[in-house]
Amino acid sequence: SNQFKGLVSISLTTNRMPEAEEKQTPSKQAPLPDGVEQHLQRYIAAFNAADLETVKGSLAEHLQIFVEENLAGEGRDAILPFYEQDFQVGKQVHIHKPPRVVNEPQASSSIVAIAVGLTAVTKDHPTVSMDVVYTYDTQAMVQIRHDIRNVVSKVT
Repeated sequence: SNQFKGLVSISLTTNRMPEAEEKQTPSKQAPLPDGVEQHLQRYIAAFNAADLETVKGSLAEHLQIFVEENLAGEGRDAILPFYEQDFQVGKQVHIHKPPRVVNEPQASSSIVAIAVGLTAVTKDHPTVSMDVVYTYDTQAMVQIRHDIRNVVSKVT
């Protein structure tokens, strides 16, 4: 459980479907649904500003966080303390791989999964990069799932 501590809040920052994205060629790339990229940018900005209220408002009550496909956290209220820990150590998150759609949203569905590459920088800690897939319910415009993978620490 300790290995997830630092990741979960970042996980909250992102989410990823296994193979879907590798199969997509840029030319066929599905456009990001209206408002999703702006929401993600606001979420990241709120994280970096240690703005817990805005972060909380970005997350569905039943949010699930997966790290390497293992459930690492469930329920917004259970997950928020991990964000607070990250805020206390001044963690900053930056997108290094721009967001792209990794599921094939059905016209009738409001669920869309967006993959990003994130870098997390914390003073006196190794810099960490990861791939995150954020799954959104675009009707409520909240994140319902974060899938964190390929977590790599770079000692500087």
